[in-house]
Amino acid sequence: MLRLNRRTLPSQGVIVTSNTRLRVRLCGNVGAWRRRLLIIRYEGLKPKKKIPDFGGKLAREEGSGILNFAIAGLAMLLKDIDENESGDIALTERQKTIVDNLLAESDSLRLFLQEAIVAAEGEDLSVNEIVEAYAAFCPEKGWDPLPITEIQRSLEGLMLELFHVTKSHCIKRDDRSVRGFFGVRLK
Repeated sequence: MLRLNRRTLPSQGVIVTSNTRLRVRLCGNVGAWRRRLLIIRYEGLKPKKKIPDFGGKLAREEGSGILNFAIAGLAMLLKDIDENESGDIALTERQKTIVDNLLAESDSLRLFLQEAIVAAEGEDLSVNEIVEAYAAFCPEKGWDPLPITEIQRSLEGLMLELFHVTKSHCIKRDDRSVRGFFGVRLK
């Protein structure tokens, strides 16, 4: 018999289901998110024919089997947590990679800036040049780029944090002044 109590179950748990790629607001604490995320992807093919009232049909015809399957899964989960030295769910390398990719995509602008831009005396970059390079960088990694409004909201703070440069409104491009940053260039 399986007994559940506060000691055997994690204190908090959230399940999120989505039809789109998720992003996490990291707030600078990637490690905390990495410890708390478990991503399970459904990668099967969409059924060719929709079954009306599928949930009801499953409950009527397979309900006890589904419940037994869930209870067996819970028993395996609790055993896994108990046997793991950290007391966490042990993830496979593939699951760890999926979590790491989500976290990297969620922090894609920071990672782009760290990988693609360097401090360079006498050089400058316009905001548009940075955005265009970022937009080319993301598909290379298999990521969806952030929305332009989020890029523009985050860029100034990240450039200050990473390169100690502030946004200027007098970067010269085509005999015009545009927004950008002095003292940096693309690698």
